[in-house]
Amino acid sequence: MCSSGTQAIGPLISPLKTATIASITTGRAPLPRRRLLDALFGEAHALERCVRIASVALPAGGRWAQLAAVGRRLVLTSSSDHSGRCRSATLAAPSMAVLSVAAGSCENPALYGERVLPVVVELGRNRRDGLENLGLRIATVASHVRGGYRLGAVLVPYRLCSGCRTEWVYGDGSLWVYAPLATQRRGVLLQVSEQDGRVVRTWSMPAFYGALMAVNADGVWIAQSQSGGEPAHTGTAQRVAYQSLYRVAGGMRKPQRVFDLRTWGANWLVAAGGRVWLDVALGRAVYFLATDGATGWGGRVFRVSSA
Repeated sequence: MCSSGTQAIGPLISPLKTATIASITTGRAPLPRRRLLDALFGEAHALERCVRIASVALPAGGRWAQLAAVGRRLVLTSSSDHSGRCRSATLAAPSMAVLSVAAGSCENPALYGERVLPVVVELGRNRRDGLENLGLRIATVASHVRGGYRLGAVLVPYRLCSGCRTEWVYGDGSLWVYAPLATQRRGVLLQVSEQDGRVVRTWSMPAFYGALMAVNADGVWIAQSQSGGEPAHTGTAQRVAYQSLYRVAGGMRKPQRVFDLRTWGANWLVAAGGRVWLDVALGRAVYFLATDGATGWGGRVFRVSSA
């Protein structure tokens, strides 16, 4: 990951219209515009002629609900049945051949092809308001333990609330977990070792009700999801925080606010290498953030317009 430090966001360039991008991809645009496409999308332009589509019939009865890329494989997992058990199917990429099918506790990280997994457990109802108390724990693969995994202590207790959910992403040797209500008004981001489930570091965060998360070479990126709600009695300063894209890296003391969404949340957020893409609901604009490669995230922002 890059070193910490706040850097100013560079100016936005003029919007790139869909027609312009189309002309670039078909090779009809002037040379400078084709160079701009290469700068923005790199390998996508080179690989556009190599796209292949494959399909596979999945094992019956799986009720497959989730798909994740784990290493060079794809792992499908089902929703929980009445006994708290899930199924998983591991597929080879890119052939899509089914390598294995397994079943076990939904809390077992190995079922998802991982060594650690965040688990939300029920802690009983609160006596004053009757709401369910929940707790975030980390499950770690342990072959010598019955069941093949162990559950750590409760790291973050919080109240059940409509729209609140724990989110997580794997990357750079860590599991990054966001819990929305570590306190009454704040969330928390945890960096967890993928090897032993140990919490490496924590950061106080805005209370995103449905966070979007992505990870790349520059750290973890997190923003409010457009599908999430807005906390009651939100002040002006809080509203600014909730309408922002943040970056967090291992050596940083606090999250870095890097981009103003100008609206409540984003539709999706993707990161890879030194690049970040996010779709902001306002005006249906897609923003592309690029690293400069020398000093880490340099704040270069491009806007791709849909009109």
